[in-house]
Amino acid sequence: MSSTEPPRLIAPYIKALQELDRGVRVPRTAAQRHFVQVCRGAAQPATAYERAYMKWRAKEQRILKLERQAPQRELRRTQGHEAAATAPKAIPGRWSDPKAYARFIAEPLGTREDFKKDTGANFAASRRNKL
Repeated sequence: MSSTEPPRLIAPYIKALQELDRGVRVPRTAAQRHFVQVCRGAAQPATAYERAYMKWRAKEQRILKLERQAPQRELRRTQGHEAAATAPKAIPGRWSDPKAYARFIAEPLGTREDFKKDTGANFAASRRNKL
């Protein structure tokens, strides 16, 4: 099962191309034999179909690699902590879901009064430590 949609050029043939790539289907024509060589890295892609498939396959492999690494990263992040790290929840009306590369969790903004209190407290704290 693939996680990305193949380009329209190769979409009708994606199953056959994957079977040729994996060695499930035996190549019968010269074009199919060349395609298998391209998939193995023995030849350069010559047709638009080969280029499209190789580009799609590289993208697919990157996504699968990231999906495999995600639980390992989560495990490394939670080791040594008592509570397991949970993914930030999506906030309705803002972003559909937090991005994996996001540095900060999206939080709803407070009221104007909250903002005034925070800036006042930060300003006072910054002056407190001055000479």
